[in-house]
Amino acid sequence: MVADLTGKSILVVGAASGSGRAIGLLSAAAGADVAFAARRIDRLEQAAAEAGDNSFALACDVRHPEECQRVTDQAAEVLGGLDAVVYAPGLSALSRFEDAGEDL
Repeated sequence: MVADLTGKSILVVGAASGSGRAIGLLSAAAGADVAFAARRIDRLEQAAAEAGDNSFALACDVRHPEECQRVTDQAAEVLGGLDAVVYAPGLSALSRFEDAGEDL
């Protein structure tokens, strides 16, 4: 069962593929306005188009904190605020989770 997200605004970071894309698509299907964010703009635009008129794509490389801030600000401006941010980027660096730093 999917909750009714009508009227909610969600930013999904890491939304080009995998769980981030799935979360964005499910959120849009449940009525949310969704900003899809990741590095691969072509895949984001496909996901946003599949999600419908209440979704859009924003390019963002999470390895750069200033880009994360920019995309959060843009999404909040376009959507009139944010009710949730989902952070689901795929990372390829190998380390123990508790040892990971901001530069991962």
